[in-house]
Amino acid sequence: MINPFFASMMALFCGVTIPYPSMPAFWKHWMYWLSPYHYFAEAVITNDLKGVTVYCTDSEFFRFTPPSGQTCGEYADAFLKMASGYLKDPNATDMCSYCQYRVGEDFYRNLAWDFSHRWRNFGILCLFTVFNLCAVVYFIHRYRGNR
Repeated sequence: MINPFFASMMALFCGVTIPYPSMPAFWKHWMYWLSPYHYFAEAVITNDLKGVTVYCTDSEFFRFTPPSGQTCGEYADAFLKMASGYLKDPNATDMCSYCQYRVGEDFYRNLAWDFSHRWRNFGILCLFTVFNLCAVVYFIHRYRGNR
């Protein structure tokens, strides 16, 4: 009865549903770091997406029109120097198509995750496992009663 509540809280505050920068301060400072789902998701996602080139499909592009007399590349140049992603055709003059991710790192950088944390996260998950196993053994022996 209580387990679904805790599982939902862990999933909600692992950093995927609500990215760390967007979390309310109260939850950000303790629940995010307490959730083992956070460490698992960060380790797996950063490991899998590192170095992967992203190709957006037509429905995933953000479309906008440049001012007349400018190409998409000229119009979006300053933005693209600061942002991740790419233009489908920088030389287009009628409709620009922008994909927000160029590589997998662009996705998990928005979640405040880093590839260098993967082994730290693995170690923390191992500690979670050992702690839970020790707690189960302790409570079984403590509350088993005389049988």
